[in-house]
Amino acid sequence: LPEKMGEAEAVFPSLKEKKQLTRDLKTTAYFKMKHRGIYPFHIRSMKGKITVIEYHQASYKTLSSKDADGYIKTYKPLILDVRTQKEYAKGHLENSILIPVQELQKRINELDVYKNNAILIYCASGNRSTVASKILIDSGFNKIFNLKYGILDWKTKKYPIVR
Repeated sequence: LPEKMGEAEAVFPSLKEKKQLTRDLKTTAYFKMKHRGIYPFHIRSMKGKITVIEYHQASYKTLSSKDADGYIKTYKPLILDVRTQKEYAKGHLENSILIPVQELQKRINELDVYKNNAILIYCASGNRSTVASKILIDSGFNKIFNLKYGILDWKTKKYPIVR
């Protein structure tokens, strides 16, 4: 945003959604859309469209709970929980480490030794882990796996959690 613009928000009329904008690209929130398509928006009097596509990257793959369970047992990836401390305390995947997605950008250096290793990321439902996946890929990590539908699906399928 230009400095002269001051505070502004993006309005997506078809989604009935508003997002406060920031000039700092490192702290700007990403968000996951449920459906592909073209979504008109406006910021004050400026108008535009956002095209939403499926996120595919050579270094990124989503895994079902069943596939993730097999992957963990076979390859022993780093397991990254990006939920809150409170959510983590209620139950998490065994041997997972917690870095909430809101802290990931400022704590990314804690993961530098894993840049070329497999990392399985999860959250509650798969939204925050998708955001975290993009942050890691943009930071040079190249083997990212996202638990599709998150720990909610994991628990529904009766896979183990640790309290």
